[in-house]
Amino acid sequence: MKRGGLISLVVFLFLVPNVMGLKFSIDGDLSDWGITNDELVQGLNSNESVDPWIPFYPNMESPFWIVEDDVDPQYPGGYDYGVHVRGNGANWWRYYEPKVGGRIQPSPYNKVLGELFDIEAIYVDEDDSYIYIAAVLSTPPQGYPSLGYPRGAAGDLAIDLDGKNNGGYGYEYGIRLGTWDPDGTGAVQFGVYKTDENSDWYPATDFSENSPSVINTSQAEYLFTLTHAAYINTGRHEFVNGTPTDIYTIELAIPKAQLGIPTGKMVLNSYFRVHLAEAGCGNDSGDISIPEFPTIIAPVVAILGSIFFLKRRKERN
Repeated sequence: MKRGGLISLVVFLFLVPNVMGLKFSIDGDLSDWGITNDELVQGLNSNESVDPWIPFYPNMESPFWIVEDDVDPQYPGGYDYGVHVRGNGANWWRYYEPKVGGRIQPSPYNKVLGELFDIEAIYVDEDDSYIYIAAVLSTPPQGYPSLGYPRGAAGDLAIDLDGKNNGGYGYEYGIRLGTWDPDGTGAVQFGVYKTDENSDWYPATDFSENSPSVINTSQAEYLFTLTHAAYINTGRHEFVNGTPTDIYTIELAIPKAQLGIPTGKMVLNSYFRVHLAEAGCGNDSGDISIPEFPTIIAPVVAILGSIFFLKRRKERN
């Protein structure tokens, strides 16, 4: 082999593991999560079938996920109704989406416009080196300029790793997802920022309870930019009252080491929280919090049940 070819091969062998080592291909196509574009269309337009949303892929362990498509069926009078479930691995349970500030999500809930601010689904997984996040949503990365900034900007991802209410609104890190930067702050799409204070975020302008929404890049500390990230238009549509709405997907691989997490340390079996406001207005948001509520409540119910059983047995004796 010529020396040039040998050098090329050595360089290739060093570079390939960085790509092949990823659990998912970070391109916005969620097929490697077990969710094809056809299944996305089916899930968004059936309004009742959970099957298209369930992740399934080789060596799947315990990804956490939430689907909250359109208005929760528990609320009458919505513009359209969709699946509302939380999941862990292939298991799922009914999710009752609460009102925010007394209002149904997404808002306006009784108009087709509500679909423009809908968080459809979020998925989280990990391996030794990366945290992986995928999301399905309605807002384009450039946002809605007619609403003004930051109200119409695409929402950014907030991350909480310590559970100690540190950081702005309780989130120590933010990942810039949108491309709109009218203030010229040099905001970097897929940039990771340290968000120590509330002022590092813009609050949600219409639904303050759904804060934070968009990173204030003039205040937050820029750390690095994700190498593996995508925010794409799938080319598919959800139909609401006969009106087609574009479907967007986000896919991220977040290196643990650059967030101060030792390689090999798993966070999804201890504590982890992510929050995504659909746009700066906060008309909808999606959250995954680990441990999930059923994980906490099940042992409590078991303990209370045992106490009740022992008390009754004692009374009978």
